[in-house]
Amino acid sequence: MTTFVDLGAYTGDSCRRYLAAYAVEHAYLFEPNLVPLTPPACPHTLLRAAAWTCDGVAPLYVSRLYAGEGSTLLAEKTTGAIDRAAPVEVPTVDFAAWLRPFARQDVVLKMNVEGAEYALIDHLAARRALGIPRVIYLSLHTAKVGKTAEDDERVRDHLRAAGFASTTCDVYDAAFFEKWVRTIRDDNAVPPRP
Repeated sequence: MTTFVDLGAYTGDSCRRYLAAYAVEHAYLFEPNLVPLTPPACPHTLLRAAAWTCDGVAPLYVSRLYAGEGSTLLAEKTTGAIDRAAPVEVPTVDFAAWLRPFARQDVVLKMNVEGAEYALIDHLAARRALGIPRVIYLSLHTAKVGKTAEDDERVRDHLRAAGFASTTCDVYDAAFFEKWVRTIRDDNAVPPRP
């Protein structure tokens, strides 16, 4: 059975959309912004923390629009009317370390983290944890956080190196999400289960 991991869960709408199409045994929803979240109709765990490259705390720049939609860990984000003057300290979780116990499970990952995806993908690749999910729904926020086409290509190169291939997006709006499916299981890229 599938474990669904939602990075940037916001109100839980992405998880509910996925559940409308696929069965899930358990969902983990990461959302550091204290917006009201509607629980999914499956067993779930809500983590009020940001998936990041280390355990600790970081400033969250909260959006003044849409009840906080588009809030980010990156002060350089240019959209979403983020409040740079009053960031909120939020807990962070080393996502590579958090993901490691799921190495032999069927994991689907949705990543819509308002620019933090570049650091997260680099971190997952460096920690050899990028090959753990079977499917990744990824939203790249290139221009919104000062990234370039080369940065996007580096992310895609990491995904291809971990055995993923791009495919047609089936659940989310393809204008905002890329769907990557792991076609080759590289057991050298997946840490052994403790």
